[in-house]
Parts: sequence; C-alpha cells; structure tokens
Amino acid sequence: HTRCLAFMLADGIIPSNVKEGYLARLVLRRTIRFMKELDMKESLADVMAIQLDFLSKFYPEIRDSEEHIMNIITLEEERYAATVKKGRSIVKRSIKRLKKGNILISKQYGKEHFDHANYYSITAHGYAVMRGDEKNDRKKNGGNL
Repeated sequence: HTRCLAFMLADGIIPSNVKEGYLARLVLRRTIRFMKELDMKESLADVMAIQLDFLSKFYPEIRDSEEHIMNIITLEEERYAATVKKGRSIVKRSIKRLKKGNILISKQYGKEHFDHANYYSITAHGYAVMRGDEKNDRKKNGGNL
C-alpha cells in the first residue's frame, strides 16, 4: 500500500473525494486501518519514510517528491483521525438515542446509515453495544472503541 501511495502522490495525485483522488484517499485510509488492526505503533508517515528511503535506491527521482509526499501523508493521517473521532461521536449519540427508546437496530440498518461515512469499525462496536456485548467486543479489539 505504501509503495502504491508513494507513486500516486509523486505523480501529483492529491487525496480527495473525487476521481483518482478518491482512490488515493481510499488506499491511504485503508493502510492506516490495517496498521491499527496489526497494532502497529508507528504512524503511516514513519512507515512511508522507510518506504521512500527504500524506493529511492531504485527510483532516485522519487526523492524530488519526498517532502510533498510526507506533507500529504501527515495531513491525511490527521484528517482521518478527525473523521474517525467524528464518527465515534455520531455512533455514540445514535446508540444513546436508540437505547433511551429501548430500540435495537439491525446490522443492515447500521451498514446503510454509517458505512457511507467510512465508519465500519465504529459501527461494529456500536452493534456490540446494542447487543449488550461491549466488553467482549472491546477484548477482541484490544480495548479500543
């Protein structure tokens, strides 16, 4: 994933919500999600720095774009963290409202209403809370929401 991102960003693609920028953002966020699932402590920027160092041996021209790539990776990591934080807040409020009314929702409803915003892991936790299985869900996810 980091190799793909390095070349995409070096070629001038900017992560966004349209066209090739959407693909770049998708790959970037998927990489961050995989890193969290693997319980990696390093940031994507740390890993990208290693990747760029390795790639520069075979593609020395990538060094010309290194600062640009690192700036985008850092910015997108921050944006993704903000998106996840916002998503957690939305899901928590929704769960609270639903619990207050003693209403349970189906996984399908949750997928339809939260997946569009890339809140998959958050909604998975939300389902566990609604099932009353929050403790087991937290154990599976290393104590993380």
